[in-house]
Amino acid sequence: MKITNTERIKLEEMFLAGAMLISEEPEHWISGYDEGLSFCYPCALKKVEELRDSDPDGEYFVDGGWGTDGDDTPSCETCGQRLDNTLTQGGCTEEIRHYLMYGFDPFCPYSCDDMLKVLGSSGWEPIDGENESYFSDLYKLCRIILNEHFWIMPNNDFRHMWN
Repeated sequence: MKITNTERIKLEEMFLAGAMLISEEPEHWISGYDEGLSFCYPCALKKVEELRDSDPDGEYFVDGGWGTDGDDTPSCETCGQRLDNTLTQGGCTEEIRHYLMYGFDPFCPYSCDDMLKVLGSSGWEPIDGENESYFSDLYKLCRIILNEHFWIMPNNDFRHMWN
């Protein structure tokens, strides 16, 4: 069952209110090292210094800092800082599956940020009939959120949820 425009707006407002509480930094990695690892900029600089100290002949430098696509929302390998990226279709699918399996907590800013990233990456409607099963799962999750958390609907002030 699809979600109405009014319901979409309410959900997006709730997701945005929670996501605004999250601090994200650009994603960086280290060239000449394991580029699959993600770092915030200060930790990447520190790691490059460590690598250069242990291997003076190595060519290590901080890379990244611009928008990237990923299958998940990365965190810094060193300090845990949440890092910014855009979810791939596979990443969107995994987020939806996760919340269908384990439930969605509208009081968790990270969950709200995850859902805002899903919508920002995949939108609300399939293009040319693609990924219909994904959108069916998205609508199912949103319907569950609306039914379990119906109290979010009457007013648009979601700030009270985190104050």
